[in-house]
Amino acid sequence: MIKYMIPVPQVRSLYCPVEKVCSTFWQRFIYMIQKSSPRKRKYSHQFEVDINLALVHRPKPLYQANPSDFENDLKFMFVLDPYKRIASAFVDKLLAPNPLFWKLQEISH
Repeated sequence: MIKYMIPVPQVRSLYCPVEKVCSTFWQRFIYMIQKSSPRKRKYSHQFEVDINLALVHRPKPLYQANPSDFENDLKFMFVLDPYKRIASAFVDKLLAPNPLFWKLQEISH
């Protein structure tokens, strides 16, 4: 399990991303705390972080990590009712305007 987790060394934590469960929010938040010091924050809120910037510069999962190196780190993930995840994906990808997803999936507007 640890090989899929995202390290956040500034707060000695490991985040396990789960799609459609605040993953965009957490990618922005992690970018915000990793790219700025507490006294010189460039961003005051995670929604000020461009999502493309956060995704391009996100930390890589720990594919080759030794679990014992992270014994004392906080490990966290968020979950959501599976039916709510399906409904959320349907709304986000098909009902709400999402031109990037539609282009990638070749869905006409």
